[in-house]
Amino acid sequence: MAPYVPPAQVVPVAQHGSIAPARPTYTRMARKHLSIETLRSYQVDFDFDADPDYVLIKRWVPEWEQDQLWKHTKYIREVREKRGKTLLIEEKKHPNLEPEFEWVRKKHDRKRSKSPSLLMYLAGARQA
Repeated sequence: MAPYVPPAQVVPVAQHGSIAPARPTYTRMARKHLSIETLRSYQVDFDFDADPDYVLIKRWVPEWEQDQLWKHTKYIREVREKRGKTLLIEEKKHPNLEPEFEWVRKKHDRKRSKSPSLLMYLAGARQA
């Protein structure tokens, strides 16, 4: 049984037979099934939902594409479990830009000052 739709919510049909968009179409998908890495690798424009467990994709996503995104997410998570907790997508940096060594300062020996007698006198120490 189909739910009743009041006439005010009926979407107008365009002349060429498709439905005219009255407002932008978004697809809301659970982050449990979809990784942010997948969306970035497929260059899908998305935004975060008010609920942190969901992502808003800024267009309609057909079923075949949903399946493709879910399979990619599943693959990423399986590979991550096998490798450890490292990310697949890493920032690529040229190896010559970063030095392979670090500058270290040698600590100076901590010796007593050469004339501590005044300090010892003020501190109340006895002379030996």
